[in-house]
Amino acid sequence: PSVTTMLEDGNRPEDIICRVLDGMDVEIMDKVPTMFDCSCSKERVEKAIVSIGKEEIQSMIDEGEPIEVNCHFCNSHYIFTVDDLEHIIQRSR
Repeated sequence: PSVTTMLEDGNRPEDIICRVLDGMDVEIMDKVPTMFDCSCSKERVEKAIVSIGKEEIQSMIDEGEPIEVNCHFCNSHYIFTVDDLEHIIQRSR
């Protein structure tokens, strides 16, 4: 099974290592706490919006609706209003 499946089944990383390396002498030398941490932010998303170009941003402004950008890593949602988009264009000149 995949690592994700084994973790969802309650296996600890040590259990997974022992399973993968079955038949080998395994010695856990150290344990380090781990966690998922996404470095996205509204500012970083704004930089990504700038990278699509002024014409595309202007097209979004012309539609008159806010846009929503979603981070595929942490599932954060960032809303940019038409005013936000206009400020982005002004700052990128």
